[in-house]
Amino acid sequence: MSKHYSWQILNGFYLKIIAFILMTFDHIGVFMEMYGNSLEVAHIFRIIGRLAFPLFIFLMVEGVRHTKNYGKYALRLGIVAVAVLIAEVVIHYCFMEMNAYSPLLDLLACSCVLYLLKRKDKWTWLVILPLAYIGLSFTADVLENINNITIHWLPFYLRAGYSILGLLLSITFYYSNHLARIFLNSSDSTKAFTDTEVERNVTNILSAFFLFVVSLGMYLLSFVNGCDLYYGGIIMWGILSGAFFVLYNGTRGYNKTWFQYGSYLYFPLHIVILFVIFMIINR
Repeated sequence: MSKHYSWQILNGFYLKIIAFILMTFDHIGVFMEMYGNSLEVAHIFRIIGRLAFPLFIFLMVEGVRHTKNYGKYALRLGIVAVAVLIAEVVIHYCFMEMNAYSPLLDLLACSCVLYLLKRKDKWTWLVILPLAYIGLSFTADVLENINNITIHWLPFYLRAGYSILGLLLSITFYYSNHLARIFLNSSDSTKAFTDTEVERNVTNILSAFFLFVVSLGMYLLSFVNGCDLYYGGIIMWGILSGAFFVLYNGTRGYNKTWFQYGSYLYFPLHIVILFVIFMIINR
């Protein structure tokens, strides 16, 4: 896509940097809550952090849509997911009670769903496997909340923590582009805009709209007994990340090898660094 609107100033590189910053705010808030430091400030940090996950899902969808080798993409994501899990499990069992979920498991499972749906061949039926994993993660969380128990057959660190929230965002973001093409091909007067900045703009707006709809649905779900899994009190703040979608121009941006691997390493490293900092401050 060679052109874009003047307000579409963000490429994939900038969206990723913004997502990392927002995620870091969220995790700082998590550690502040764990140590009982300035809970009011921690709450603000968690609100800011609600904008991160939709951005990561949006970027994942773009990655699946454009990747030429999903196997390598999934392998990189899987390796980092394992690294994050190791860091979180070590912190949990060796130092404190920290029931943290890794969003990378959500990204990996949801990317697998999209990839298999995208294939449209004899292997597409395998989509039931990541869907079953997401469904089991959701079920385990709900059962724990309702019965005030711990489910050992699916430990928290092996679950897709955002489960159906991540799945719904992934599917709606992915098919936003398909809907945009349907709208733009609905008549001869709009057909010429397919594969142009107009299509990108419609896709962005539809993604922001679906973010609002899904977030509202998850907020309403939080009032159902045992289903407040996604921070229902602050989840609606996540719709603000839709503004970044509208500013996205559909290009990858800076993507040197060092940044690719550095961005993956940031996930486990920043958790360890934050943990060490808070351990030193609160000892």
